[in-house]
Amino acid sequence: MLKDGNPLLIYVLVEHKSAVDPKTLLQLAGYMVNIWKRYAADHPERRNTLPPIIPLGFYHSRQDWAIPLSVCDMIEDIPALGSYNRSFQYIVRDLGKLAPECLSSQSDIRAVF
Repeated sequence: MLKDGNPLLIYVLVEHKSAVDPKTLLQLAGYMVNIWKRYAADHPERRNTLPPIIPLGFYHSRQDWAIPLSVCDMIEDIPALGSYNRSFQYIVRDLGKLAPECLSSQSDIRAVF
């Protein structure tokens, strides 16, 4: 429970590795997406809110863990894409505000074959 009285739900995802595994980050991300999907299905009233998940890895080996700890660190940084590239934001173009006859005049949404 937060100080303001609102409930706080935090999932802790635990993974154990005995060798460096370059796929660990994608594995954890997949688990997280599955947890959020289940949460969203079980709590439709909170469809715009997901609980935080803290992924926690346990590792034991003599070799150092030398792979990225963040999805953002794995995504190639392409400055021209701005914050969309590494923040998991997406772009929405609301076509409902345009009259159907105007759709083909919008160069940024027109499909060209």
